[in-house]
Amino acid sequence: MVLYRPPQKAYVWAPMGNSRRVWVVVVAASLAAVSSAIASETSEVLTAKGQLAYAQGRSDEAVGLLERAVISDPRDPLAQDALGQVLLDRGQRDAAAAAFSRALEIDPTLQSARIGLARAHGTLAPTAGGEHHNWTVGEIGRLPAVRSEWDAKRWGFSVTTGFQYDSNVKVLPGGQAGEGRGDRSDVAWVAAFSGQYNLIERDNFLLRAEYDLYQTFHLDISDFDFRSQQPRLTASYGITPNLWMGTQGGYNYYSLGDTTYEGEPYILPFASYIEGTWGLTQVLYRWGQANYMSSPFTGVRSGPDQTVDASQTFFLDGDRYVTVGFDWTNENPDETFCAQGLGNCQTFGNDWQFSSYQGYLGIGSPIAFGAYVDFLYLFRSDDYKWPNSAATPAFSKSRQDYGNYLYIGITRPITEHISAAVTYYGTFNPSNIPEFQYTRNVVSTMLQVTY
Repeated sequence: MVLYRPPQKAYVWAPMGNSRRVWVVVVAASLAAVSSAIASETSEVLTAKGQLAYAQGRSDEAVGLLERAVISDPRDPLAQDALGQVLLDRGQRDAAAAAFSRALEIDPTLQSARIGLARAHGTLAPTAGGEHHNWTVGEIGRLPAVRSEWDAKRWGFSVTTGFQYDSNVKVLPGGQAGEGRGDRSDVAWVAAFSGQYNLIERDNFLLRAEYDLYQTFHLDISDFDFRSQQPRLTASYGITPNLWMGTQGGYNYYSLGDTTYEGEPYILPFASYIEGTWGLTQVLYRWGQANYMSSPFTGVRSGPDQTVDASQTFFLDGDRYVTVGFDWTNENPDETFCAQGLGNCQTFGNDWQFSSYQGYLGIGSPIAFGAYVDFLYLFRSDDYKWPNSAATPAFSKSRQDYGNYLYIGITRPITEHISAAVTYYGTFNPSNIPEFQYTRNVVSTMLQVTY
């Protein structure tokens, strides 16, 4: 989403060394007091006319009247707030955020402006299920969210298409195809659709339905065409204008080639605290039930998984942001994997039970020619509980991975509704068991239409 923070106030200093200058300042202050009363009355009249025009469906006229109101009295917080509400309803989220921020600078207690600013920033619901940093095999090529204004509307959708190059489609260890494994790199056509609709939208309550579809079509390795479908429902409630709590529930469905790969229902309670115009704190807990339906994980990896995540985002001047966070993830498959001839599964347990500790840093900033760059680095330590069957000799040691994940995306609007993006995903996964070492690089070029 586009992040906004108003510029700092400018303070002007002038020397007051002679009496004439002091006199001029005093007279100017007296005249300003008279003109301020006239400006306030004018602003009130224009604000009322603007709100009436908008209620009667004359949106363009309403914006013109409200803009005249804030010009006539820049210190009228109600005029700024009214302008922000109209701009937000029209989908002009950045301009609305600027108006709400100016209203709060004048009157920090204006609750409608605080709620409006939160809506303009899109912070009334959790961010992407907390999964933007928890990449898994097959999900690494998922598209980033190109910036749009749909968070300020009751509904919105985007359609994306493009091409990507994947250096390690099959995620083979050591980056080597190996005998009988065929090609490991390929080019794919990418298609995606995202849609959302606010079923209920109040000042302190939001119920939102969303659906994401992502599909790759490989030119050569068609058995690894990947499809992701993710319907979800989010309910969030504002305990105060700054503190929001809620729950998200959904179902993730993945397929590989012509085969169903995995299905996972999940629930995700969360809390978000909006720190004025400068920051957002978010904590969440996610519980899911992974069900693997095809090889190589059928019967050995299905089971519950859970994640606890805490993040802090700072909104900086000039539409910049910084996000830092940490999470803990645990996968606990129901089945156990025992070595043949070894009956002690408590010692030689399954290969996929692990806990993961992740820390991440994200940065976003405008760059030249109207483009915007997002950067994310995540370090992930995966500690597997039981000795692994792929160790040499078998079950001689437990697996330990140290994943390094890197994302860089550059997006640029072409028109009001069309954006172009170039992205890079990099995965560098050392492991103490060579079978699980791999490197993967995915480069994509995309075009997105958003309404």
